[in-house]
Amino acid sequence: MQAIISASANETEYVKDSLVTFEKMPILIHELVTIELWNEKIFSQLFKIDFKPKNSFIIYLILYHEATLVNLLETVLFHSEVVISMEDSIYDLIDYIQRKMSHQIRKLVEFLSILS
Repeated sequence: MQAIISASANETEYVKDSLVTFEKMPILIHELVTIELWNEKIFSQLFKIDFKPKNSFIIYLILYHEATLVNLLETVLFHSEVVISMEDSIYDLIDYIQRKMSHQIRKLVEFLSILS
């Protein structure tokens, strides 16, 4: 949240600076890919076994964590020094984006085929 507030107010972006200084960008990308893998391998299996948890808050937190990471990356990747600090993890981010875009396009095509 602080990253968005600082960016929108044109203030010093302490969150961005900390992520770059302490080399945390590759860790954020790793977290993003790990959550995606969990969604694909574990979460999808929960639906197949008709899983009915008493409390769905944990699942919500995992899905919310992915959305929060994407939002944080969107905010800080505006700056070139952040992109440079990502080193080889930028390729993992590009792969992640490509998979998400392909999934959305596939869903759109399925939806349009249902309409026609």
